Amino acid sequence: MARRSRAFKACAKCKAINDRKANTCWNCGYNVFTTRWDGLIIIISEESILKDILGVDKIGYYAVKVL
Repeated sequence: MARRSRAFKACAKCKAINDRKANTCWNCGYNVFTTRWDGLIIIISEESILKDILGVDKIGYYAVKVL
């Protein structure tokens, strides 16, 4: 089931979780967001295997699925 968060939104391009008030994504600079996202992955290490699987290059919070 999709989660609707009032405090956060996900970038439509890279799935990074951003503050609701953000105008551009902290990760990629894109300016299109959605409040419809499901699941959360937190990358806390540069050596994370999930980082490679998801194709992200920065530590941070990412949505598993953007709707």
